Amino acid sequence: MFAYALRILGRALLLLAALLLSIPVPALEADVRMPLWEIRSDSTTVYLFGTIHVGKREFYPLPAAVENAYRRASVLALEVDSTDVQALTDAVSTAFYTPPDKLESHLPEELRARLKKVLNRLGLPFDQVQPMKPFMVMLTLTSLEYARLGYDSAMGLDIHFADRAVKDGKKIVQLESAASQFAMMNSLSPGLQQELLELTLKEIEDNELPSLVEAMVKAWTTSDLDKLSAVLTAEERRLSHARAAEFHDKFLAARNAAMTEKIEALLRERTVAFVAVGAAHVLGDDGIMALLKKKGYRIKQL
Repeated sequence: MFAYALRILGRALLLLAALLLSIPVPALEADVRMPLWEIRSDSTTVYLFGTIHVGKREFYPLPAAVENAYRRASVLALEVDSTDVQALTDAVSTAFYTPPDKLESHLPEELRARLKKVLNRLGLPFDQVQPMKPFMVMLTLTSLEYARLGYDSAMGLDIHFADRAVKDGKKIVQLESAASQFAMMNSLSPGLQQELLELTLKEIEDNELPSLVEAMVKAWTTSDLDKLSAVLTAEERRLSHARAAEFHDKFLAARNAAMTEKIEALLRERTVAFVAVGAAHVLGDDGIMALLKKKGYRIKQL
């Protein structure tokens, strides 16, 4: 389901469609440990929190270590400032075709038939997604499936911290922008967009999502970094070789390098910052943590 891609929509997805079902889910265990690091430079401290892109009310309050790190900071850094609804709305508009162009003109007949079948199961007419580009259809289906399991994009970690920072008077810094994220999605080759949609449909058809989400949440709340990394990159490994390379470069490697530069800028300041980014960007050989370690910063997992 490419769970970590959901951050690209954030609050904007709430402007596009009502979430379908909401079923009760169990609360997290009381003693949890989430991926959180303290990064020190000669002038300041930055706390880096690796998040996941689904949320539910039972996630809150977050563990004491996360709460304490957030309170110590006067700056909050996120991939995108989800409180800027206008910017999000403008960015989302690029995920739609300009009439008379439409989705069915870009999908082979077999894939259209599978998509219609899944949409029918969800109670959505095909005409409702006709204006959307394939990547937008994939993300919308993913969001609807998470909603069916009781998760809500409005309860996501990025939205939680953004709203809280506004109330607390903390400065919000964007490591990226909604416009740049949607520009990246628009740059995906037609072949990759088609494969992403095919994998999403397969996960819905085979009811794979519940076990994937359960494994992701468990790994995140126990700070099992190897398992979390494996779960977050599972779908990438199911892409064809050429598509996987394009996906990794555009979704992760290029963005990780750019976000690391922004975090380094925070480390040159004298104010404490709390950075919350998707764990998929933090972990791995070309993830933010690896890049910061190579640069010699003092890092401790909390």
